[in-house]
Amino acid sequence: MKSVRRKKIAIIASYFAGETYGLLGPQMAAMIIEEHSPYECIVIAVDRGDDKAQLKHALADYFGPQKPVIGFSTLSGREDLFNLAREIKEEGAITILAGPQADTDFLGEKDWQDHAHRFPGLSKHFSFALHGPAEQILPFLQDPETRLPRDDPGFIYQSEDGEIHVN
Repeated sequence: MKSVRRKKIAIIASYFAGETYGLLGPQMAAMIIEEHSPYECIVIAVDRGDDKAQLKHALADYFGPQKPVIGFSTLSGREDLFNLAREIKEEGAITILAGPQADTDFLGEKDWQDHAHRFPGLSKHFSFALHGPAEQILPFLQDPETRLPRDDPGFIYQSEDGEIHVN
């Protein structure tokens, strides 16, 4: 019997040292992805003190020659994770902002363009955002190299002309 090499995806989630809570949301998403797509999925909890260069090296080892597909969830307002996502995207990975606040974090505060003190959102840091149940990512994962989330429900993305679209 020939073994089939699975594609890989990673979910990075914020973690605060000493906390006793679990990472139920990202872990549930990983389970859904593994059971209903051709991907294996790991969840990585990242503390503020974790060395991001070491994390990027571990991700490179995990993905090997595959194009990285990396989800970010429960970012907790952490600029270090925003910057990590931007760096990884600029290096060619598909970066996905997900979780209960993905839409707000991707879009930014209302009228941010007119008010310098408002949060401008993270649309430039991520390939797209997904707000809602993890099942919505499954059609995209069938062919992430060519399938764009243009019409799929729950997706938020910025088009090449800079316009943000919410499905």
